[in-house]
Amino acid sequence: MEKKAALSEQKKVERLKRKSEKRRMLSNPLNLPLRSLYGDFKDHEQDNDDKKPIQRPSKKQPQQGKITEHATSETKNASDNIILKTVEETQIQPEIQHGPESECTTFETADSQQQSLIEFPNIALEQLLDQMEVEASAELEAAQSSRNVFSCEKKKTADVEFAKAENMWEERQEEVYVTVLTSHASSGHERICDAVGCKNMLKDHHIRCEDCRHHYCWSCDNLIHYQSPFHKRIFYKNENSRVLDLKEFINSKGSLYQLAVPVPVFKPPACKGCLTSTQVSLVAGRQFSCVITSNGRFDLNSAAFYCEKCKFTGEAEMADYIMSGFWPPVPDKITFLVCSNLLNMCYHLKLLTPGTSERKFLECLSAMSTEGSRCPTVNGPMFAKASQAHEFTRHLVDTRVKNMDKLLCRVCVDLDTGEPALLSGHPDGNHKLTRTNRKNERPARAWYGNEVIPQKEEFQLLKESIDKVKPQSEKSIGSRQLCGNSEFQASKEVSMRYKSLDETGILMASCGHGVIHCAVNMYEVCHYWPWLKALGDNLKEFKPLFTEMYPFLSRLHGQAHAWYCQVLYFGHWRDGAAGTLGEETEQVFAWFSRYYSVTHTMSSSRRNDHLTAAIFYWNSRKEKGLANFITRRLVTALHRERFYSQRLEVYLKNRKIREEDLPGVQRALEKEARDYLSSKTRAPSHLTDLQNELEAIHFEVITVHDRISSVANSCKWRTKMRRRVTVLKTKAAKVINEINNISTEFKVTAEHFSEGVFPWNEANQLSFKENFKIVDCWMLRKRNAEQIVQSKKEMDQFLKCIERHTTSIKVEIDELNKEANSLDGLENRIHHAAINIKKSELTRLKVLHEDALCYGPYFNNSNPIPCSDSLFDDDEDSDVSDDSDEEEEIFL
Repeated sequence: MEKKAALSEQKKVERLKRKSEKRRMLSNPLNLPLRSLYGDFKDHEQDNDDKKPIQRPSKKQPQQGKITEHATSETKNASDNIILKTVEETQIQPEIQHGPESECTTFETADSQQQSLIEFPNIALEQLLDQMEVEASAELEAAQSSRNVFSCEKKKTADVEFAKAENMWEERQEEVYVTVLTSHASSGHERICDAVGCKNMLKDHHIRCEDCRHHYCWSCDNLIHYQSPFHKRIFYKNENSRVLDLKEFINSKGSLYQLAVPVPVFKPPACKGCLTSTQVSLVAGRQFSCVITSNGRFDLNSAAFYCEKCKFTGEAEMADYIMSGFWPPVPDKITFLVCSNLLNMCYHLKLLTPGTSERKFLECLSAMSTEGSRCPTVNGPMFAKASQAHEFTRHLVDTRVKNMDKLLCRVCVDLDTGEPALLSGHPDGNHKLTRTNRKNERPARAWYGNEVIPQKEEFQLLKESIDKVKPQSEKSIGSRQLCGNSEFQASKEVSMRYKSLDETGILMASCGHGVIHCAVNMYEVCHYWPWLKALGDNLKEFKPLFTEMYPFLSRLHGQAHAWYCQVLYFGHWRDGAAGTLGEETEQVFAWFSRYYSVTHTMSSSRRNDHLTAAIFYWNSRKEKGLANFITRRLVTALHRERFYSQRLEVYLKNRKIREEDLPGVQRALEKEARDYLSSKTRAPSHLTDLQNELEAIHFEVITVHDRISSVANSCKWRTKMRRRVTVLKTKAAKVINEINNISTEFKVTAEHFSEGVFPWNEANQLSFKENFKIVDCWMLRKRNAEQIVQSKKEMDQFLKCIERHTTSIKVEIDELNKEANSLDGLENRIHHAAINIKKSELTRLKVLHEDALCYGPYFNNSNPIPCSDSLFDDDEDSDVSDDSDEEEEIFL
């Protein structure tokens, strides 16, 4: 048995080794070492695990820095075996990427491989890393097996419950059918009216209300539904039934008659005629009014108030309708009204489900009206106006009364001043959010103005001032602004593809937490950093933009850049960058690109309003998850800092150098990159031209591939780009043959072209790659260490920002209370209304603060709590008390 177990374990290790080798050969297309994406570290086999959020600890979990014995033992095991246990417990699997030696040797002969083993003793390092990866893979497979067992048991239980429900529905389907069928028959005969205080017996005729869930006699129905016209009422007479129109009522004999019904609004406290009587009743006015609710369209009369004392009848004003929840598209017209509940639903629906068509939404309301035997017509432009007015008024209440800054990230703030202080910002453009040029567009104002997106006129003024010192080129960005050795077609500022578009996209800037801070419509494309430096030399007002900021090349986009660009501009090689990804706005665009289907044909003003509302809505949702986001970053950084520390120790030991020597290695790499950029030693020749041409083709292929996945939003566009790729590869094959016929020093293969690393590149030397790999590992260790400190600082800033906002609102409430005591009438009511709204904001901030405090156990120790599901419970409320001061200290 022991031999069989040993043989099985050996086969298992060999299988894992083959998988590891296969993954290594498929990774790193540019043949650069340590391609792991900091902050993503995504592996195709565990994308779902990486995206799983950390949830709030339940009430059972200890607060104020206390950890249970179970958590302590798990944490201790994690520190004893950092490679294996921590990865298993947190479901975070940092890639152990190998350097490109294994890939580079694909093009070497057996003799050269043997010589490489003698000249470079790093083979021991590779063997050690192989062993580490195999052991980690075995441990992860064991952990995955245990998770699979639990998942299978859970799935079996769910399958049993599902089958049970299906069988029960099958058994009782006839019973349900009979119940639904009999519900259309009268069930109110020989019973008493359900109205409070009414003792009338329901005999041969009565009304059943589907919304009230009651049976009424004729008199109670008239009294109740005269002021509740939106209910569905069914009239039963001698076992016959029909759905009543909102203006149809019955008399004592069971006969139908018509009655003008007013829009149900709140009655005023006193008569507007005599100003003393309180005996005011709601009656139907003289005007027609169409009201849109979630049940469709209802045709009513306007509301009026009748005073029984002075016999005065006055029409309701706009304020009465809005106070009662009915919004007009035009303030002085009440012929079309939309219910505020419907507008709230529409607001959340269009922003939570990008791409939802407003026209189809109105068609649903028309279908609801048809089912109720009412007029199905709903005026789209009128509904849109009412929706915009309601939405913008909500925004005014949030900003003026609740003092909400919807472009503020509560983490990226200065603790002393409360002003925004971003560690990093990521501006990026989205070419999917385009807008078609409309020749006969009617001018309309943007409700939000330039709160987020500047108006086109403001953009044009800025562009004209820039063009005076830095004119736009006709077709391309120029050879002095290129990244790499070639100019490729995708960098054009002017493209015929966008000739029919007014806005060619939108540019947004977000912080490291995905909160959008500003946006601007795009009309051209530019190569930002070199262009900005040249602009700052001519216009002083732009100089701080590049003197007080630093370029940050993300690891993902860096794969499409030349080697020297990665050495000079890699963001994770910059001190203080912490866990900044440089891809935050890409995550934003993954959501915002779906708004294209509803915004590309809108007017310019309405598109700006729609996207501005979407930005505010996105930021409000981000704010709710900031505490969870910061905690996930902390846990990830703690584990990865230990991982890279151990890995760096292995590198240093095999290279026989100390960590103090690494700054010199980094400076040597940067010098080599700068020397390569400024080198003038290449004499122009036919071979050099062919090399440049092949590099240009390679970069164009990469760019076209990227545009297929990110920009091309139609099948026709993608097909055209794929044909372009085929043409480029055919052209590359011819150039490779010409180079091989001329060159006697090297031969170019198809693998060189696909990976983008060519034999004539100076960076193709193994010593460069070894230095790059160890410096990159060192930098990632430093960035993760910085992120640990940064996460604790961010949580502290988040809590302090909430506390500062809470304190300011409490002060304002006290001031309003003092002012309200000396005011009467409308001003007094306005003050008390503002106090009530501010108190509701205090409640929201309190929930946000308590939710953040629930993550305290993750910040009170250098060893984080393992992220197992047993530690979290989203369904339970936080048990943090209001007056607890000790819990806030765990973040400091």
